[in-house]
Amino acid sequence: MALGPDWISQSWFLVWIFTLLLSESQTKKTSVYYMKNPECAEFKYLGGATVYSHDKQYTEYYEHMISCRMTFKAENEDWKLVLRFISLDIPDRTDRICNDAVYVFDSDQILRPFDEAGGNFGLCGNEVPTEPMQSSGPFITVHFRTDAKGPRGTGFKFIVTAFSEEKLCCSALVLYSFIETLCFALHYNSSIEYTEKFKVLKLLRGDMERTERLGKTNSLKRKKIELEPCKS
Repeated sequence: MALGPDWISQSWFLVWIFTLLLSESQTKKTSVYYMKNPECAEFKYLGGATVYSHDKQYTEYYEHMISCRMTFKAENEDWKLVLRFISLDIPDRTDRICNDAVYVFDSDQILRPFDEAGGNFGLCGNEVPTEPMQSSGPFITVHFRTDAKGPRGTGFKFIVTAFSEEKLCCSALVLYSFIETLCFALHYNSSIEYTEKFKVLKLLRGDMERTERLGKTNSLKRKKIELEPCKS
């Protein structure tokens, strides 16, 4: 059966909501990783994960001479992954070349870099990619490298989750129910910093607005989400 643009719009938006919920919850299927030994050079089989450049409990800035590669694999072979950066601060940039950088690949190898993550040049600076990255298969590989000197930043945070395209069909009512749940959780969970709440909700509203501009939500009754605070 052919799928219309409204179904595609709802499905993709729901994937992003699931990703947000996974990033702010502490479920058994959600893991936390740091791109530093001994966690590097391993396959991570996941339902969802929040990944940081380093553990800020020990140091505010990432270290020099890092070369860490992680490959994420969806729990099921026929599932895919979606990755979204939440924060980025890698200030070392010279002549448009990233001396320190994070690279994202649509593969279990260092192959097929995502254009949304700077392609072969990687990501640096502090501009967070505006679009999520969806894998073509069950793998995404991330490589973080830093040089021996130069300025260091506070690093990055991204969230990655597995999903099945066959199980995404849902009604607009269910879709907005998830939005309401997200707003409630972010507004009333005191363990989440206010700046993090604002950042996540800003990204969510931005995704809604971009989707609408693409003309993919004409049949949906949009519901406004306030940034400060979420209204019940």
